[in-house]
Amino acid sequence: MARSRPVVVLEFNELSPALMERFLGEGALPRFRRLRDASQAFVTEAEERYPYLEPWVQWLTVHSGMNYREHGVHHLGEGHRVRAKRVWDVLSDHGYASWICGSMNAGLASPLRGAILPDPWSPAVEPRPRELAAYFDFVSAMVHGHASGGGLAARRALRFAAFMAGHGLGAPTVAGVAAQLVEERLAARRGLDAGWKRACVLDQLQLDLFRSLWLRDRPDFATFFSNSTAHFQHWHWRNLEPERFQVKPTAREQASYAGAVRHGYERMDRLVGEVLDFCGDDAVVVLCTALSQQPCLVYEDEGGRVNYRPRELRAFLARAGVAGVLAAEPVMDEQFRIRFAGEPEAERGLARLSALSTGGRGLMVVRRQGTELLAGCAVHEPVPAGARVAGEGLDVPFEELLFRLPGMKSGMHHPDGLLWIRVPGCAPRVHPEKVALDRVAPTLLGLFGLPPAATMRGAPLELPRPGRRRVAA
Repeated sequence: MARSRPVVVLEFNELSPALMERFLGEGALPRFRRLRDASQAFVTEAEERYPYLEPWVQWLTVHSGMNYREHGVHHLGEGHRVRAKRVWDVLSDHGYASWICGSMNAGLASPLRGAILPDPWSPAVEPRPRELAAYFDFVSAMVHGHASGGGLAARRALRFAAFMAGHGLGAPTVAGVAAQLVEERLAARRGLDAGWKRACVLDQLQLDLFRSLWLRDRPDFATFFSNSTAHFQHWHWRNLEPERFQVKPTAREQASYAGAVRHGYERMDRLVGEVLDFCGDDAVVVLCTALSQQPCLVYEDEGGRVNYRPRELRAFLARAGVAGVLAAEPVMDEQFRIRFAGEPEAERGLARLSALSTGGRGLMVVRRQGTELLAGCAVHEPVPAGARVAGEGLDVPFEELLFRLPGMKSGMHHPDGLLWIRVPGCAPRVHPEKVALDRVAPTLLGLFGLPPAATMRGAPLELPRPGRRRVAA
């Protein structure tokens, strides 16, 4: 049968075109340069603006070709509710196999030919094949537990280690984990923080898994998602360029985080090099960021923006009098999702949380969708000493229920994104005009000679056509 060249999409969330150019110019990103200098290089532009400029909105656009006004999803973990076909659904319908590794707000509209590892905030999407559950369960617990100060069960960690041992865990990654733990201890002795670098270790673990399944199954289409550098930009752009912010980081914060953003780009540069090496010269390699970031200066006159989260989610809900909870899990930053058995229970939970207050203002922002609540703390400025939380039958110190997440918001979203497409054997070109983000999905299908799905409104980009290769039937 005739088969297209494999397509590998690196989904590096929210990398900034401006920072990319800066670090490329400084010679810090040789593998990114290698990819860009062999690619059709575009800048994409998302249609949406605040409050709909969010990665879980725009990644759904990348995968489905639908903008927010069409898909209607505004929250993380809700992508599975969209029944329109994604790129991998269309490919499955035509007999192509995919390996979807961590793509944000993913879902399935057709039986998938291949494998899918959901992002850690999408518990409603099951990993396929089921062997991937060991990885998904561990990473989800680590991401959510790290954010709330919790630990991980030893049994889950052992299951994860056994899984990775059989799915590509490399000696360099093991050495990197050990070095990270040592660095954290040494930093702690000096009163500094090095734990933020764990996000890069997780990237490397996921790349080991991605490589293992890619080499084993040789899928026609694959995606690899990373959020680490986006996180660094959100919380540490202030440390990268303190001169741009009114609220200056402390000396201790600078000692810990001054190099965080640059470190993220450099670690992603290594990932790019590894992917280019194991995919070889025959693969079409795509870098897509969906959107980007810029310095967040809009809260500086207010002293900066901070976030708070319940210390222990179940205990917090119990203290607030929220009953009938089936499941509760953190989402992103201050937000968390609660699932109930029925809509009456969810409505009562909404009333209880909405009644909470601190300092004469509402404590929570809560939205109900059917039997679920999406909630988060509405306080985004430093809470004064002695602040209390009041509610129905409740009057307790603020710090007894909630804690402040580390850092202060420093990066905010920007609609521009990077799109580099390396087509083997074709001359590279930098395209000066911006292109609409909803054209990415049709373009990816065009690499296989397939027309867009009916719900994909954007026109595919005009690219040099990759050659085709012959494989045995």
